[in-house]
Amino acid sequence: MGGGHVTRALQIAGELDVPVTGLSTLPRPHDWPGQWLQLPPDDSPGDNPGDPAAQADAGGALHFAPLRPGFRDRQRAIAQWVSAAAPRAVLVDVSVEVAALFRLLAVPVVVTAMPGDRNDRVHRLGYDLASAVIAPWPSAAHPGSAARGERTTYVGGISRFAGRYPDPGLRELRRGVVLWGSGGADLSVSQRNAMTTAMPGWDWVFATELPAERLWQELQQARVVVSHAGQGAIADLAIAGAPAVVVAADRPHGEQRATAQELRRLGLAIGVQRWPRDEDWPGLLSEAANLGGRRWSAWLGSGAAGAARVLREVAA
Repeated sequence: MGGGHVTRALQIAGELDVPVTGLSTLPRPHDWPGQWLQLPPDDSPGDNPGDPAAQADAGGALHFAPLRPGFRDRQRAIAQWVSAAAPRAVLVDVSVEVAALFRLLAVPVVVTAMPGDRNDRVHRLGYDLASAVIAPWPSAAHPGSAARGERTTYVGGISRFAGRYPDPGLRELRRGVVLWGSGGADLSVSQRNAMTTAMPGWDWVFATELPAERLWQELQQARVVVSHAGQGAIADLAIAGAPAVVVAADRPHGEQRATAQELRRLGLAIGVQRWPRDEDWPGLLSEAANLGGRRWSAWLGSGAAGAARVLREVAA
């Protein structure tokens, strides 16, 4: 799982009152509340993911299952853990191959839904195998999602700031915050300049890599936040009630484009499908400031507590 998925897993694990183990190729987070199994990487140095001999998609039946030792070692590590730990249920965030492995090992699986075009047969397999599906958005969003069905629970955004309430008195009239991957380091100089000079006299902060407490303060103080459309970032914006321009980054299956579209459709934020033209920034920032963040509560629900409840029900 990636960093955003680890953050989401932390919130859900914190709501569970039973022993919990995290499995990831990433190192154990310092605040993880239970055991952690760091999995071997699913590739080896020198591997070529595009090598036809690897048959990574298994003829279109899977997303990523290469005929390589690294992938075999990772799957073996998971199977050995299942044999030793005998888990009552697992939550799988994204990987259909891992969900299938758990189900074939007779472990009930809960999967996290993802936005975007997931109507391919591999994603449908993942949803079909699941005992339950958790959608981290409200039921009004993504009406065409492949994850919709009687086994799906809509818990709304899952934020690290759950349970907090913003202080409207902190919001400053001339403060902009950029919530982007790598603190905005992947934005070009011209992109940064076009955005930050669009509103003369504003102070701008690139906030992604700030400590959580400082980020919470910045989200409360911002007149407008410019953010990518990742689900963790959107949940944080919703908790903070932050006026926002949400720009879809290019991601597989159009997941961020779908989220940005839904935010605009629901009137929660100014969602745009690609990085704006320089001349569009003043209008977008003014539009977001005028919209405000008063409607963000519609994106929220039971959050991590609701996801934990689904897990407990499946494990019972």
